[in-house]
Amino acid sequence: MNSKFKAYTLFEVIISMVIMSVISLIVFVLFSSFLKQLNMHNETSIKTADYAFLKNNLKREFYFAESIESQQNTIHIKMNDSISISYLFKDAYIIKHFNNNVDTIPIKSSVIDKKINQKDYITQLQLELSLFGEPIPLVLNKQYNNAFKTNIFDK
Repeated sequence: MNSKFKAYTLFEVIISMVIMSVISLIVFVLFSSFLKQLNMHNETSIKTADYAFLKNNLKREFYFAESIESQQNTIHIKMNDSISISYLFKDAYIIKHFNNNVDTIPIKSSVIDKKINQKDYITQLQLELSLFGEPIPLVLNKQYNNAFKTNIFDK
């Protein structure tokens, strides 16, 4: 009984392990690169959504506001039905207080200029927001309606 077993040599096994290790390394590098790109995309989407949220809310609140007052880096917006909203502009974020809720919007901002009428109400607000390191100007205008002007300014 002279039977010969077919088997791999030690050299062949080592070569196949090296090839599998190289393939595993390539897959790992590609996967980690993909995860980094996905995280960057998520951060970009979140920052863009925060900017859109802030811009749209400020525009809507300025439009429907009965009065807009300012103190240093804070803006107080009084809506009808005794609703009050305030924005506090910090260097790295903006804090919005509304009813008993607080929203923190992580956008770098600064108040550049405010135009104020006779009753210390803001008629124009110029902000500079920073998105992805680029300054973005945002100008908000408020025109008070005639009924509001006669009720407030004639007193």
